[in-house]
Amino acid sequence: MSPQRGAKNQRSPKRTDYSKLDDDKAKEKQDKVETDTDQSVYTVSRPSIYPSGAHAPTVRKAPLEENRDILPELKSHNLEGLYNLSFFLLIFTLGYNVIRNIREKGWQADIRLLLCPEVFRDIRFVSTAYASLALYCYTTFLIVKFAVWWQKWDFLSSLLYWSSQAGLYVVLTLKMYSRPLSPIFGCMLAMGVLVFSLKMHSYYATNMLLLQEFRLAKKSRGNLKKVDNNRNVNQSCFPYSVNLKNFSYFLLAAPTLVYETSYPRTSSIRVRYILSNLMQLAICFLIQFFLLCQLMLPVLKRDSGSLLFDFMKLAIPSIFFWLLGFYALFHCWLNAWAELWRFGDRGFYRDWWNSTTLDSFWSKWNVPVHEWCLRHIFVESMHKYHVNRTSATAATFLVSAILHEFIFIVSFKTIRPFMFFGILFQVPLIRLSQTAVISGHRRGNLLVWLNLFMGHPLIELFYFRTFFQAHHSLFCVRN
Repeated sequence: MSPQRGAKNQRSPKRTDYSKLDDDKAKEKQDKVETDTDQSVYTVSRPSIYPSGAHAPTVRKAPLEENRDILPELKSHNLEGLYNLSFFLLIFTLGYNVIRNIREKGWQADIRLLLCPEVFRDIRFVSTAYASLALYCYTTFLIVKFAVWWQKWDFLSSLLYWSSQAGLYVVLTLKMYSRPLSPIFGCMLAMGVLVFSLKMHSYYATNMLLLQEFRLAKKSRGNLKKVDNNRNVNQSCFPYSVNLKNFSYFLLAAPTLVYETSYPRTSSIRVRYILSNLMQLAICFLIQFFLLCQLMLPVLKRDSGSLLFDFMKLAIPSIFFWLLGFYALFHCWLNAWAELWRFGDRGFYRDWWNSTTLDSFWSKWNVPVHEWCLRHIFVESMHKYHVNRTSATAATFLVSAILHEFIFIVSFKTIRPFMFFGILFQVPLIRLSQTAVISGHRRGNLLVWLNLFMGHPLIELFYFRTFFQAHHSLFCVRN
């Protein structure tokens, strides 16, 4: 401020000006109080106990799209020759084994395997079941709507909700057990049940936490100013977010398992991007079909008498089958679906392939499930039941093991808890991978890949061998 301007200001003030200034300040303070009162209730859109930052939905690309030059990044200038040699050996070895397998056993990947009447029967059943599941999930919306509207019957709404969850699993499990169903379609339906169930729980649990914070704010502020007739009210803020449009978008369109009152949206839809991802999806499925029929099913159907020998024959096609499935689902399908519905957050996975600890792998390879477990098991168990981090982590893996085993129980109609104990076995392996000798080193990354390399063929041998004792075909399951 210049001296002249300061002098001018010293000569200019009048009592009326100060009076007006005081009135303005008083009015501004009153407006601020009213605004804070409204915002404390009507602009809340996320429970305060949930982690923020990286765990909040934001606009981000899929990791494999951030840099298209993936192969050059893998090179090391000092070892580029060995890099080229490793790819040459990998391609040559795979090509040799595939050609040898075809010469010895003939062409096994016959598309006519998918054209039997039982396959079309299973497609109709799964399609009908998915439609029924979607309609059934609207019971959760009605329960939440009732709880928000009539804020006195928490026990009744909780009882209705958990009854609806139990009915979802019991009815559909009995239905699938009472009819012949291919393990492939059984797996699709079991995963569909889990997706809808986890979405139902996220919607219910999140809104119940928002309702608790709403009540606390209402109690602390006293008489709240009603804004029901205000046209400028934000519909993404609780309790206005509890509406049919909001729930339908989360349930049917949003490619996420965790509920938010609003999500980042893109401005347009790239049709060519969707078609490109769907084309890659189809190519992945065709290669998976070839690997399954040509290299995996012959080993799974016939026991050579040596578990080690069968494991070695399954290891390479199994890891390629899983990698293709990961790319098809988490990159191609979810990105295409997100683009169709203008869903802005494409962080469905992170760079799990670089993980040097198993807990890092589990948090990166399947972000939607990880976010759900983080919020609704890990965080909420510590918040509600005041357990420590170790107990919360154990509870997370226990629930994950039960849900994984549910998929295999429904798919193969047998109870052999190999997957259940396989998931629980990850807990001591995580402790091992977190030691200073392994964590952050290349040997930690090797442990992650060894876990994947050995786990998939063993699980396949344990479950498929039991299935093929009672059935001849994986696709055409008859009565």
